Amino acid sequence: MMRSAHKSRPGACTLSANDLRDRSAAWQDLLDSGQVQRTAVPGGIRLQALPPATKVLMELIDLERDCCAWIDFEVG
Repeated sequence: MMRSAHKSRPGACTLSANDLRDRSAAWQDLLDSGQVQRTAVPGGIRLQALPPATKVLMELIDLERDCCAWIDFEVG
């Protein structure tokens, strides 16, 4: 699940413009793959990946944790 947090953390992504473009493309490729279901939940979205996409989803979440500290990710 991905949720926006309202804590005292930087509220902006730290990626360069080129890295942001590449990261956005990676997310779009994953979401367009048909292997990830998105569901709106209070305060954010829930992403549920089929086994073939789970590794890619976790890799992207780990990368996002490095550059976007203002987003909370709960993995379960």
